[in-house]
Amino acid sequence: MVLCCVALLLALIMYVIISTGHSMQMHYSTRFTF
Repeated sequence: MVLCCVALLLALIMYVIISTGHSMQMHYSTRFTF
């Protein structure tokens, strides 16, 4: 039960990090192009 909650929380954190990292990468790439 606890392990399941921890795995779910870890997946959520990883998703947030990946989504924010992707948006930051897009922001930097657009800035460097212009």
